[in-house]
Amino acid sequence: MVKISPLSSKESAHADSVWSVCFASSSSSENDLIFTGSLDETVSAWKASDSGEIEKKEDYIGHTLGAVSVAASDSGLVASSALDSMIRVWELESSETRTVIECAPSESWEIAFEPGKNSKHIAVAGGVSGTVKLFSTVANSTDSTSAHQTHNDAKFSYEVPVREEHQNRFVYSVSYSSNGKYIACGTTNGTVGLFDAESGKVLGQFDGHKLPVRSVCFSPDSKCLYTASDDGFIHIYDVTSKQLIDSFSGHTSWVLSIAASPDGNSLVSGSADKSVKLWDVSSRQCIQIDKSHKDAVWDVSFNTHGTRVASVSSDKSVSIFTYN
Repeated sequence: MVKISPLSSKESAHADSVWSVCFASSSSSENDLIFTGSLDETVSAWKASDSGEIEKKEDYIGHTLGAVSVAASDSGLVASSALDSMIRVWELESSETRTVIECAPSESWEIAFEPGKNSKHIAVAGGVSGTVKLFSTVANSTDSTSAHQTHNDAKFSYEVPVREEHQNRFVYSVSYSSNGKYIACGTTNGTVGLFDAESGKVLGQFDGHKLPVRSVCFSPDSKCLYTASDDGFIHIYDVTSKQLIDSFSGHTSWVLSIAASPDGNSLVSGSADKSVKLWDVSSRQCIQIDKSHKDAVWDVSFNTHGTRVASVSSDKSVSIFTYN
């Protein structure tokens, strides 16, 4: 049976709580690249060697309030969303700014890139707008001397349906399916929306959670949707039938993040109970618990190869685990 094994940890990686983490693949580096976003207003890039040693590569500055989400694309981009209502998109290889997306106040939360090497869009959990918005990552400026362009033109605005008993629809989390067909989002009222990524059509609304849904992700085959909530549960939904398949329980506080392993066999979750948990998808059981963090675990992420897991916490640290 697979397990996660602690490889290394970077204490005081940031000056404040670390809320987000993602892996990125770089053609110019043999090591894993890890990006973290913190309430200290910085996005940091880290190199993780084969031995697991974590070394600071550089800081991406520009945000004026805390960075709440980071994401990497298959097409060589990295982006961050912050409380300053800005989404900054960088070129991975050059570290140069590609574009800056300006959102309305409280309308930029979790972000997710369109999958694929030709990815041109980024989905944004729209917060108080009750929507998921799809923005282009390609600047429209015709001025070749301009390094980047600030814009706020959304291709689509996916409006989460409202039921009478669920009037509050603050959209907190968002995810693309690996096949690029679907976008899912989680809201503070516990509902989850599913959309057609091309047309923006609402395909379904999933109920079941009683508190905010902090994280959503699809299975690698795009057939299942996993959701994590402040109610302490992780749910599995069938994307086609829109039915709740099962739920995982075991965390003693908010489940803040989930990530599916590329092999489809496991889930990793992070919680306000300070733990990282590994779940077996087939048996739907927790098979391992790591309690090395000293505070809430805000985000977890698998690398592309499915060999490592990263976690970040309010204790300001970044941890890396092997997965095998």
